[in-house]
Amino acid sequence: MGMDKWNARHFARLCREHGIRGSCLTLGRQGMGFDVQDMLQLLLDFGFAERVGNEVNLAPDNPLLRRHNEARARGRDYAQDNAKDPYLDAFLLPALGFDPVHTLDASAYEGATHIHDLNLPGANLAVPQRYDAILDLGTIEHIFHVPNVLQNIFSMLNVGGFVYHVLGSNSYIDHGFYQFSPTFFLDYYSANRFKIHLLQLGRCIGKLGRDPVMYFDYVPKSLEDAVVDGIGGGAFMVLALVQKTEDSVCDQIPQQGRYSAADVWQHGKQSS
Repeated sequence: MGMDKWNARHFARLCREHGIRGSCLTLGRQGMGFDVQDMLQLLLDFGFAERVGNEVNLAPDNPLLRRHNEARARGRDYAQDNAKDPYLDAFLLPALGFDPVHTLDASAYEGATHIHDLNLPGANLAVPQRYDAILDLGTIEHIFHVPNVLQNIFSMLNVGGFVYHVLGSNSYIDHGFYQFSPTFFLDYYSANRFKIHLLQLGRCIGKLGRDPVMYFDYVPKSLEDAVVDGIGGGAFMVLALVQKTEDSVCDQIPQQGRYSAADVWQHGKQSS
């Protein structure tokens, strides 16, 4: 699990456009599938750093820069140390302005900040604070009890906070329990009164993590013919960015939009 450089650029753009920052929780410890130079270029491109001569300067109050300077004072290099086995929570996310950055996992084997099985309710009891951003980067497809996952996310999220999902949608057979359709997020978050900022599909033709990903907006019903005709080669992922509001809830069970909007389904007759 983690981010490749294409997804990292996608997320950095959203952070800049929507002002996403503050406290952050990742579901699982997420790896960083790109090198330091890719990260620095991303930070420059989206305004999280500036180039002064041959050096890339991060904002003075940036947590990553602070840790880097502390490591330098001890004769170490923070970037080189973390590049050996980099995690987003230790490296990229602080550079995007998130502080603190915590992690949640069902197991302690990767050193997550908090331990809780998201199949079970009560994550808010295991996690002592609420977050401004929660990142699901290919996690809930591996968790059987999806309704409990969604309620746990809700319970750990501040009002005004964002949830960012990136999950396999097509060509991920046996990767996890599920492959998600965009309508899942549209219908669930609409029914539970979240603000939906983005709902997209990403397509990679080639090797995931190496070859570029093309992103395009999801239009309801636009892919229905793909059930018969197929949607072409490559791996598809679904991406969603939603925001919790004062009115948001988590316990409304949605009906799938293609049926709930149909007069014949609602009333047992064709609309005139």
